Amino acid sequence: MCQWEDSVRPYLRATQRTYKDLVTVAKQPGTGALTVRSVAVDVTGVLGEGGKARLFPKDSPFNNAWVIIDAERRTAIVWYCPFVPFW
Repeated sequence: MCQWEDSVRPYLRATQRTYKDLVTVAKQPGTGALTVRSVAVDVTGVLGEGGKARLFPKDSPFNNAWVIIDAERRTAIVWYCPFVPFW
């Protein structure tokens, strides 16, 4: 792909904002040390009726699916990004 951008700053900013939206961090009482409360699970397949169901439209090493769980808030974020070739 042709990327005309000479500055990496916008990409770093977007990555940082995405990370902050997905992961929950809290300070430890007393010490003030930061700890990550979220648990990230890499989903590679699902089991459906009659066996394994298809999660992605096409097999590719670029397929991604994660579930980020925050047990304290009782929330789960699903990040699903199938690889779709342009050509």
